[in-house]
Amino acid sequence: MQEERRASPRVAVSLEAAYRLSPGNPMPRPGWLKDISLGGSLIYQTEPLRPGSKISVTIGLPSEGQVVLPGTVAWCRESRMGHGGYEAGIRWGELNPIFQARLSTFLAHRVQPKGPEISSVARSAATARIRSYAPASLTEPFGRPTPSPLWRLIILGLIGLGIFLLVTLIWQDLHGYRPTHLF
Repeated sequence: MQEERRASPRVAVSLEAAYRLSPGNPMPRPGWLKDISLGGSLIYQTEPLRPGSKISVTIGLPSEGQVVLPGTVAWCRESRMGHGGYEAGIRWGELNPIFQARLSTFLAHRVQPKGPEISSVARSAATARIRSYAPASLTEPFGRPTPSPLWRLIILGLIGLGIFLLVTLIWQDLHGYRPTHLF
């Protein structure tokens, strides 16, 4: 059995991604993440990437929101999936603390044991290690996960709509407006 050399446990995922080769390439290109960890990821893409090139990967995590992860292409080869694309190993660079906290929270909820040889103690140790990178103040205030930015926008929109309707009703009442029919 081959010994795991990675510093962080990998988690199998299936996430759409957009990546930019830096510096100076503003056009995002589509990709697909197969696995991810705090140290790097495996990405499928349609073109070969040069090992050593700088890359910025943007992904939308289901409940944590969007994260932008800068890194370096460690290796690239033709995909073993048989679809004619390429797969590349990405090693993350210096991560923004908020994005690192979001990624840590995402990974902590998805750590899966790889086979029967991993005990519950090893799984909880891996989970604790991943969570240690995510400050509780950024990820779980009051013991609950923070809502994603999309949910925040929806909630703020509903609150704004409620305030607008309330102000409209008060204005109509103050000015004596009485509708004669509803429809």
